[in-house]
Amino acid sequence: MSGFRFVCGDCGKIEGFMTGMDFSYRRTYRATRQKAEAGAFGKKLSAFLSDHPEAALNPENRLYLCPSCGAWRVEPDLSAYLPLDGRTEPEPFVLFEEDTGEADGYRSVLLYEHRCTCGGRMEPSARPGEEKLRCRSCGGTMEIDVEMGSEQ
Repeated sequence: MSGFRFVCGDCGKIEGFMTGMDFSYRRTYRATRQKAEAGAFGKKLSAFLSDHPEAALNPENRLYLCPSCGAWRVEPDLSAYLPLDGRTEPEPFVLFEEDTGEADGYRSVLLYEHRCTCGGRMEPSARPGEEKLRCRSCGGTMEIDVEMGSEQ
């Protein structure tokens, strides 16, 4: 898990967020999976999980940026993976690598499409601490102030 604090050079607004996952991984994994199965993240993902109960779902938080309007937000990855060994029963939870988003013994089969309120497709940030974010208050540029955790 990594933490970031950004400060706007224009208005001084401070925003912080965490990426990755913390000690509550198992609980977060189950809760995210249940929400996805119930349709909270769209019909496509819900239908996929219904058709493939053995699928794993990446619940780790990532920073997403909209190249169309500059908006940003932190939300679960939500990409789906199928086991390489052909099993049909789900695991209670699956661990994903924070830096790659991959899981041992699984292959990526459904990349969740994160959409911005402007309609643009949001892109995951490979290096959240190196981004310059748009201030949600004044539109100015926010730069990293503090970075903590494994992505330093």
